[in-house]
Amino acid sequence: MQIESTLHERAQSGPNRARAPWKRVVRVVLDLAGSEAQLVRHSEKPWASVTFSGARHTIVLAFDGAHAMEAADQFIAALPGHEFTISGRLVADATIQAVDQRTLPSPRAIVEAELLVLDDVSGSAASSRVPDQPARSALRPSPIDRGSPKTAPQRV
Repeated sequence: MQIESTLHERAQSGPNRARAPWKRVVRVVLDLAGSEAQLVRHSEKPWASVTFSGARHTIVLAFDGAHAMEAADQFIAALPGHEFTISGRLVADATIQAVDQRTLPSPRAIVEAELLVLDDVSGSAASSRVPDQPARSALRPSPIDRGSPKTAPQRV
């Protein structure tokens, strides 16, 4: 799905609060990127595991001008650790996939970000366990891993 770069203005304003989930995702990414960012492209691909469902969102932003290059650097640094708030959704992962920076003929950065956005079935954003990560009990070492005397490796 492709959207025009004019969505930034529509996403920033807009009396329509009942946006489709992808529009809310784009809006929060644009808010994080700042006013220097221009939306180039958005795509969405359904995603599911045994326990979770949602979508992978790929968002490409352009930053034009020297001041915008600083904004791009700040966005690149902030995205992976940012705590997103999207009603009814949970951002499980946010990464920078690609960066193309050029200084000639004028400074420009193209940044591709990818977000894994889960449907928040619990109704609460407090449920933040990363998908496909085993529960803590599954991470306990087995007797073999603990170096139990019965299973300790023999030295030769």
